[in-house]
Amino acid sequence: DAGIRDLFERAISNVPPVQEKRFWKRYIYLWINYALYEELQAEDVERTREVYTQCLKFIPHKTFSFSKMWILAAQFEIRQKNLKGARKIYGMAIGMAPKKKIFDSYIEMEMQLGNVDRCR
Repeated sequence: DAGIRDLFERAISNVPPVQEKRFWKRYIYLWINYALYEELQAEDVERTREVYTQCLKFIPHKTFSFSKMWILAAQFEIRQKNLKGARKIYGMAIGMAPKKKIFDSYIEMEMQLGNVDRCR
């Protein structure tokens, strides 16, 4: 529905003015809800991918990051059977925001796929 998309677009256009993580938490949840809307309600794979990509571009990773966003983007690609895309997202996440949650999620994915060698 164009009205719902427009509402999300207007909401995410209000980027937090301060680069402090506490101000960004609600903002990131807007993006998460937008991505889930596109995937589950609108069933638009390309638009969902674009929402995750744009959100990850907006986050000031040098100051702080959101492991949850990286992991959700990678899990979306896994649901699309795009393992190469998921690995690329995890690789970027590890390079820009090397957090334990990201490593754990990546390792879990590879273990479930039976790729023990990739986990070392």
